Amino acid sequence: MKFDPLLAVMNPRNIPECMDSLRALPIRRAWLQRYTEYQLQSVIASIVEDETIAFTHLGLVSDDVIVSPEALAAVLEVARDHEVATGYCRLDSTHPLVNVTKRRVKDPEPSRQAYHFYSYDEAQAQGRTFRTGFVGFAVTFMPRELWRRFPFTVYGDAYHSFSSDYSLSYRLGAAGVPMFCARDGYVEHVKAEWNSLRDAHDAATPERRLLVGHEPAGIVVEVE
Repeated sequence: MKFDPLLAVMNPRNIPECMDSLRALPIRRAWLQRYTEYQLQSVIASIVEDETIAFTHLGLVSDDVIVSPEALAAVLEVARDHEVATGYCRLDSTHPLVNVTKRRVKDPEPSRQAYHFYSYDEAQAQGRTFRTGFVGFAVTFMPRELWRRFPFTVYGDAYHSFSSDYSLSYRLGAAGVPMFCARDGYVEHVKAEWNSLRDAHDAATPERRLLVGHEPAGIVVEVE
């Protein structure tokens, strides 16, 4: 069976160490530049529906993580065998918990109480592939057809949108679609503070500031 992955980078910033790692990955990328999370709903849908863009599996990754080739390879190995495959990261740069969960998220709306996160040590103690009830776009792949069934959506509105990862995870779990994590798909999250849209550190760091509205938005899909 053909396996032709495309990695879409949700790219509202230009964090040097993250961008360097993403550019160095041995995979074709689509750069979704300077969009809000709300705008990405139509952007990602357009990529999924555009048959001129060749891929069998579309992956999503945030632009505030450092991804090694080894981590990507681990996730792709899982994606060859399972419809939903993900890597994972700490909730912020030093947090003891990671963004995969021990059970599915069952609440229709996201909240702190809705998650049952693994700790980093617990995740590292799992088998090479293990079940999760949440995928956090720290390199998350699904086949094109599954993206059609479960499109990228957000909570909120055009002025305040959030939790697209929770939206997808909730809908997959409710439909009984299993999600799998690659133990060796760990990526480094540079965010300074979990559950903060723009924590004080990022707001005060020029290379981490959001460029949405300051630079043109656009899609750049790399050729073979």
